[in-house]
Amino acid sequence: MSQENPAVVFAAIGYAGGFPALGAAKGHPQQNGPVGVFRSIDGGANWTPLTNVLPAVAATDLAIDPTDADTLYAAIGDIFGNAGNGIYKSVNGGDSWTKLAGGLPAGMGRISLGLAPSQPQRLYALFTRVANATGGNASTENVFRSDN
Repeated sequence: MSQENPAVVFAAIGYAGGFPALGAAKGHPQQNGPVGVFRSIDGGANWTPLTNVLPAVAATDLAIDPTDADTLYAAIGDIFGNAGNGIYKSVNGGDSWTKLAGGLPAGMGRISLGLAPSQPQRLYALFTRVANATGGNASTENVFRSDN
């Protein structure tokens, strides 16, 4: 949620279910529902997928700079691996995104994000390995920190 405008809300949506993939969601109304990053400008009454550069892949986390609501980070992390997996940054409230690189691992699974409240330019990212078909192997790959 934007601290400057509480009507602006973001959501990271992954697949319903668990292991095996989508098996646990059988019968769930959103079993094959949309995934990715979504934005609402009316407090959650209506949602729009943000697709400018962002892939339509499971979004696992979002982080919003507490000092600049236009700066967002999105973690795209399909647990079984996807070429679109990675960390994306927006500096215009989600209208456009850039995939970050520079020392981040390739071939990763889920990603979790966190901004340091005392230093909002400091981003932490936890990467997991790609899971196998039964969900195994998805252990922590590494934790990274960026100050820029």
